[in-house]
Order: sequence, then structure tokens, then C-alpha cells
Amino acid sequence: MTLIGNCRLETAPADFQLSTTNQTRHCFSGYIEYHRLTDGMSKGKMELFQVLCRWQQLCFPLFCPSWQR
Repeated sequence: MTLIGNCRLETAPADFQLSTTNQTRHCFSGYIEYHRLTDGMSKGKMELFQVLCRWQQLCFPLFCPSWQR
């Protein structure tokens, strides 16, 4: 909580009626994990394929192009 002048700023509570918030967060973390693995190639191809499949099933196609900018 932060006070600015007479206004009090707080983080809004999670709204579980909107499942896209959690889905977006998990999708983005999968996106980051996949690209971390492909950059370092620290894991085998099978694990990389599993991460890719999980990421593609979870994400909406419109999310990914905006993250690659």
C-alpha cells in the first residue's frame, strides 16, 4: 500500500471469475521456459517437445506475437 497525497494505492485482488488472468500468467511463464530451454539447450529434445506442447495448448495464438517484440 502506498500513499500519494490523499490517495491510497493498493493492488487489486485477484478476480477468479476471470480465468484469463491466471491463464495468461501461466502461458507467459511457459513461453519464457520454452525459450530459456531453446537458448541454452540444457534439456533433451523430449522435454523440450513436452514444454512446447504444454505451452501451445495453454496459450491463445494472439498472445505470442506481442511478447516477441
